[in-house]
Amino acid sequence: MGSRSAVRFVVGGLRYELDALHAGVPAPDPGVVDAAGADGRETARFGRVALTDDERALLAVLAEPALRAGLDAVGPDDLPANREMAARLGWPITKFNRKLDYLCVRLAKVGVRGLQGGRGAQATNRRWRLVEHAVTARLVGREDLPPGP
Repeated sequence: MGSRSAVRFVVGGLRYELDALHAGVPAPDPGVVDAAGADGRETARFGRVALTDDERALLAVLAEPALRAGLDAVGPDDLPANREMAARLGWPITKFNRKLDYLCVRLAKVGVRGLQGGRGAQATNRRWRLVEHAVTARLVGREDLPPGP
């Protein structure tokens, strides 16, 4: 009999876990294998888009609390205000909001849910959903963070 494994993944903002999987061959490592795969190569591409330099900078500043402390340690209330992030990037607020909206539209087109507003949808929740996706899909990482104040 093979080894027992668990597979954890996120799709559309929902977290799933498949447990008690049995493989015909022993697992190479009893640890958790994430979306990057056991050999470090990417195995999942859901919700991935090529980012411009501005989009990467925007996402890094937006996701900074989650990148520094981890997604489980922060929440929507920990996100900086748009004006604060725009100032940090040296952008007018109109440029920041336009780029944020455009990035959300692009990601929504490739299947990421919760990034476009609707009746009763709060901007904070959409921004948090963007952070969750950007961090779990590895659109940005700690290496993308700007130098701290």
